[in-house]
Amino acid sequence: RKSYELAWTCGHLHALAPPSLRTVDEITFKCPVPIGSILRMDACVSYVEHELMAVAVRAEVIDPSTRRAAVTNEFLYTLDAGGGASSPPMRVSPRRYANVSRFLEGRRAVARALESRHV
Repeated sequence: RKSYELAWTCGHLHALAPPSLRTVDEITFKCPVPIGSILRMDACVSYVEHELMAVAVRAEVIDPSTRRAAVTNEFLYTLDAGGGASSPPMRVSPRRYANVSRFLEGRRAVARALESRHV
Protein backbone atom coordinates (compact mmCIF):
# COMPACT_ATOMS: atom_id res chain seq x y z
CA ARG A 1 0.00 0.00 0.00
CA LYS A 2 2.82 2.42 0.84
CA SER A 3 4.40 1.91 -2.57
CA TYR A 4 1.12 2.76 -4.30
CA GLU A 5 0.71 5.90 -2.19
CA LEU A 6 4.22 6.99 -3.11
CA ALA A 7 3.59 6.23 -6.81
CA TRP A 8 0.31 8.18 -6.70
CA THR A 9 2.01 11.17 -5.03
CA CYS A 10 4.85 11.11 -7.56
CA GLY A 11 2.35 10.93 -10.44
CA HIS A 12 0.24 13.73 -8.95
CA LEU A 13 3.26 16.02 -8.66
CA HIS A 14 4.36 15.20 -12.20
CA ALA A 15 0.95 15.59 -13.85
CA LEU A 16 -0.19 18.51 -11.68
CA ALA A 17 -3.46 16.62 -11.17
CA PRO A 18 -4.56 13.59 -9.16
CA PRO A 19 -4.07 10.44 -11.26
CA SER A 20 -6.07 7.23 -11.20
CA LEU A 21 -4.59 3.75 -11.09
CA ARG A 22 -4.72 2.01 -14.45
CA THR A 23 -2.62 -1.12 -13.79
CA VAL A 24 -0.18 -2.65 -11.36
CA ASP A 25 2.25 -3.95 -13.92
CA GLU A 26 5.03 -5.64 -12.06
CA ILE A 27 6.05 -6.40 -8.50
CA THR A 28 9.52 -7.87 -8.03
CA PHE A 29 10.54 -9.37 -4.69
CA LYS A 30 14.32 -9.48 -4.45
CA CYS A 31 14.78 -10.34 -0.76
CA PRO A 32 12.68 -10.48 2.41
CA VAL A 33 12.11 -7.46 4.64
CA PRO A 34 12.55 -8.35 8.31
CA ILE A 35 9.96 -6.93 10.70
CA GLY A 36 11.24 -3.74 12.29
CA SER A 37 13.57 -2.91 9.41
CA ILE A 38 14.28 0.62 8.28
CA LEU A 39 12.74 0.92 4.85
CA ARG A 40 13.51 3.61 2.29
CA MET A 41 11.39 4.04 -0.83
CA ASP A 42 11.82 6.21 -3.89
CA ALA A 43 9.65 6.76 -6.94
CA CYS A 44 10.08 8.25 -10.37
CA VAL A 45 7.99 8.72 -13.47
CA SER A 46 9.84 6.53 -15.94
CA TYR A 47 7.72 7.01 -19.07
CA VAL A 48 4.81 9.17 -20.29
CA GLU A 49 2.60 8.72 -23.33
CA HIS A 50 -0.60 10.70 -23.85
CA GLU A 51 -2.15 10.86 -20.37
CA LEU A 52 -0.58 7.62 -19.10
CA MET A 53 2.46 7.54 -16.83
CA ALA A 54 4.59 4.60 -15.76
CA VAL A 55 5.78 5.15 -12.19
CA ALA A 56 8.57 2.95 -10.82
CA VAL A 57 8.93 2.52 -7.06
CA ARG A 58 11.95 0.93 -5.41
CA ALA A 59 12.09 -0.20 -1.78
CA GLU A 60 15.35 -0.68 0.08
CA VAL A 61 16.07 -1.98 3.55
CA ILE A 62 18.82 -0.14 5.39
CA ASP A 63 21.17 -1.73 7.93
CA PRO A 64 21.64 1.00 10.56
CA SER A 65 24.96 -0.40 11.78
CA THR A 66 26.63 -0.27 8.35
CA ARG A 67 24.29 2.21 6.63
CA ARG A 68 24.20 -0.10 3.63
CA ALA A 69 21.03 -0.39 1.62
CA ALA A 70 19.77 -3.45 -0.24
CA VAL A 71 16.93 -3.36 -2.78
CA THR A 72 14.07 -5.53 -1.54
CA ASN A 73 11.20 -4.77 -3.89
CA GLU A 74 10.48 -3.01 -7.17
CA PHE A 75 7.01 -1.96 -8.26
CA LEU A 76 5.73 -0.62 -11.56
CA TYR A 77 2.40 1.21 -11.77
CA THR A 78 0.60 2.74 -14.73
CA LEU A 79 -1.35 5.84 -13.73
CA ASP A 80 -3.84 7.81 -15.79
CA ALA A 81 -3.74 11.59 -15.44
CA GLY A 82 -6.46 12.21 -18.02
CA GLY A 83 -9.26 12.90 -15.56
CA GLY A 84 -8.22 16.18 -14.00
CA ALA A 85 -5.18 17.42 -15.86
CA SER A 86 -5.57 20.49 -18.04
CA SER A 87 -2.80 19.17 -20.32
CA PRO A 88 -1.01 15.84 -20.72
CA PRO A 89 1.84 15.17 -18.28
CA MET A 90 5.28 16.33 -19.36
CA ARG A 91 7.26 13.64 -21.18
CA VAL A 92 10.37 12.22 -19.58
CA SER A 93 13.60 10.92 -21.07
CA PRO A 94 16.51 9.20 -19.37
CA ARG A 95 19.57 11.36 -18.86
CA ARG A 96 21.82 8.56 -17.68
CA TYR A 97 22.39 5.11 -19.09
CA ALA A 98 21.37 3.59 -15.74
CA ASN A 99 17.83 4.98 -16.21
CA VAL A 100 17.32 3.55 -19.69
CA SER A 101 16.06 0.19 -18.41
CA ARG A 102 13.41 1.91 -16.25
CA PHE A 103 12.39 4.00 -19.27
CA LEU A 104 12.03 0.90 -21.47
CA GLU A 105 10.11 -1.03 -18.81
CA GLY A 106 7.80 1.95 -18.42
CA ARG A 107 7.28 2.19 -22.16
CA ARG A 108 6.29 -1.49 -22.30
CA ALA A 109 3.89 -1.05 -19.36
CA VAL A 110 2.19 1.95 -20.97
CA ALA A 111 1.96 0.08 -24.31
CA ARG A 112 0.21 -2.83 -22.54
CA ALA A 113 -2.20 -0.40 -20.87
CA LEU A 114 -2.97 1.26 -24.22
CA GLU A 115 -3.53 -2.15 -25.86
CA SER A 116 -5.93 -3.22 -23.08
CA ARG A 117 -7.91 -0.02 -23.64
CA HIS A 118 -8.56 -1.03 -27.27
CA VAL A 119 -9.39 -4.68 -26.62
